[in-house]
Amino acid sequence: MVLLNRIKTLSFLLILVSLVSCKFENKTHLESPIIPRPRTMFPATSSFVITEKTKIIIDNNSSEMKNMADILKQLIDSTASINISIQDISQSKDLNNIILLTTTNTPERVKSEGYHLKVDKDKLVIQGQENSGVFNGLMSLSQIILLNEEDQKLHQLEIPNIQIWDEPRFMYRGMHLDVARHFFPVSFIKKYLRIMALYKFNY
Repeated sequence: MVLLNRIKTLSFLLILVSLVSCKFENKTHLESPIIPRPRTMFPATSSFVITEKTKIIIDNNSSEMKNMADILKQLIDSTASINISIQDISQSKDLNNIILLTTTNTPERVKSEGYHLKVDKDKLVIQGQENSGVFNGLMSLSQIILLNEEDQKLHQLEIPNIQIWDEPRFMYRGMHLDVARHFFPVSFIKKYLRIMALYKFNY
């Protein structure tokens, strides 16, 4: 009788743990819409609103950083018809209502190709040790924007307040496209590369 009660108790506990685990997994999935899922992600309840007064600020004049700023500018324009300007940090006195792409003063915990993305009510900051890390952070931000595209208003783009610490789990992240036995138009190849970049493939 004692053994039977213990078996019943153990079975109940196993079922309870399973239910809690399922609930936790669903919650994690809902809170982490970015693919691949970031290593650490802290969601918040408020948001940062991008308007025509918002500026994209870059802290170096490398061609890579300028290209990243252009990619973000075009995405914001195509999503909410907002034409925002790009400035070098040396030209900007007001660091509120900005999107900052930077490789300066990046925390040591940010690894190679990793990034720190932080959104609050006044600004959005993407930090990386190098441009490739900033680019990966930009791709995560792009996914957030695209996932909420239908909910956006014209001339206003709302980004949920969030903080992400992330770096790639694998150094080599590649895809294979057989162009020897299957022929594709140039437009498809370009689209294929854009999708690879969005999901942080690097080969």
